[in-house]
Amino acid sequence: KEAIIHRFEEDHGLHYDPQEIIVSNGAKHTLYPLFQTILDPGDEVVIPTPAFGLYETVTRLAGAVPVYLDTARTGFQLTYEALCAAITPRTKALVLNSPNNPTGTVYAEASLAAVCRAVGDRPIFILCDDVYRGLCTRPCPAPAALPGLRERLLIAQSFSKPWAMTGWLIGYLMGSAPVIRKLTALHGHILTCAPSMLQAACETA
Repeated sequence: KEAIIHRFEEDHGLHYDPQEIIVSNGAKHTLYPLFQTILDPGDEVVIPTPAFGLYETVTRLAGAVPVYLDTARTGFQLTYEALCAAITPRTKALVLNSPNNPTGTVYAEASLAAVCRAVGDRPIFILCDDVYRGLCTRPCPAPAALPGLRERLLIAQSFSKPWAMTGWLIGYLMGSAPVIRKLTALHGHILTCAPSMLQAACETA
């Protein structure tokens, strides 16, 4: 966790404490218990599409409803108008995957500004799936730096892509301490811990 904190501060200038991080067997293994933690049956999750299929699956497993936001007509970017049309009083979370799987799209600053404006003060969690960020070869605005939304941000990262450790299956999730505390309570009944020798390898990376 200390190495993760150091790397994130170096890359983004943002600080997270150890109690705001959970380490697991890959980023995917944080998303299922996360959605079980933050979602109630009937809640809605806004998923910009095209999208990685896992988001729909973990949403439905929690009894929640995926709401698809088609980005094909806007160059795979997000707009304020489209976000407002997708968000309802039942919206509990919004997924941001940038660079995107499968399109490779990187959200522009205008897209992130639209997210901030559309979400505003609403009690909506924002899942930032950052697993492909380390593969960017050009400027890649970070959803993790969305101003004023830190307490609602949930940042998923994996060692598989940025450190070429595919198959080692170590990932982590960062968020506000109250959310991570609840997530940890559930996660401990699903997985004892990520293997210690693999954690040591990831720390070195």
